[in-house]
Amino acid sequence: MSGLPSGLLDALRAERLEVAENAPLAAWTTFRIGGPAAAVVTVRSPEEVVRAVRSIAATGARWTVFGGGSNVLVPDEGYDGVVVLMRAARVQVFESDLEAEAGADLGRLVSASAWAGLGDLTFAAGIPGTIGGAVVGNAGAWGRAVGDCVASVHVLRARTLEPAVLTRDELGFDYRSSLLQTTGDLVLSVRLALQPADRKLLLRQIDDWLAQRAERLPEQPCAGSFFRNLPPARPGEKREPAGRLLEAVGAKGLRVGDAAVSDRHANVIVNLGHAHCRDVLALAGELEQRVADKFGVKLLREVRLLS
Repeated sequence: MSGLPSGLLDALRAERLEVAENAPLAAWTTFRIGGPAAAVVTVRSPEEVVRAVRSIAATGARWTVFGGGSNVLVPDEGYDGVVVLMRAARVQVFESDLEAEAGADLGRLVSASAWAGLGDLTFAAGIPGTIGGAVVGNAGAWGRAVGDCVASVHVLRARTLEPAVLTRDELGFDYRSSLLQTTGDLVLSVRLALQPADRKLLLRQIDDWLAQRAERLPEQPCAGSFFRNLPPARPGEKREPAGRLLEAVGAKGLRVGDAAVSDRHANVIVNLGHAHCRDVLALAGELEQRVADKFGVKLLREVRLLS
């Protein structure tokens, strides 16, 4: 890979940051697909995040952030820029609040909150990724979403590269989205407001959710639900699962190369071993066309293509 401004890697190392050149990205995604990044810089604290981003921005280089890599598809040719690998993951509990740095594993937060006797987060059991990514995409399951629990978010402003604290009302949470996707502000840490609850009950709820996910989701590498569920037909009703439409058009078992639709869930594309990004995109295109032809519905992708 090429294209990094002269002196950038030296500047990052001068900030005492861990830098790898021509680093494969497939290992950092749950899809296990994609080529290398020109560089990967690993950050282990909010302070390191700020130093890294300011150094990169000063050169005008392209950059993006990876957390758990659970909702991203990397092109076969890779990424001609810098990936900031978010590994700032400290977690603290304050009475009924839980504060976590952006790289904290979401599953770890679910367990930590339950053991602390704090409810409201058990629905996220089994959702892969980090709390930073979960907030940006308002990740959710079973009719609940992470944004429901957010009190405030500490961010690095995209335009000024200055830290700021945003309240839940300022984040514009909606179905699988937030204003952070528009502003590009980078999550440094998150404060969740949770309610006291019985620890044993919470742990049982977690076990139940995990068991249900294990029955529905495949064992092969994937990025979870590939398409967003459809808006409700009427206000107040539940969203129409994209999986129902996909199953109706014979999605299960469809395959392009080593990318295939899971036999367990019609809205999940899996990597059978050696899938390429181009295989996934071709398969997704076929699924979109079938649903459009049969139902007149345009599916929206939930998985982000790194471009």
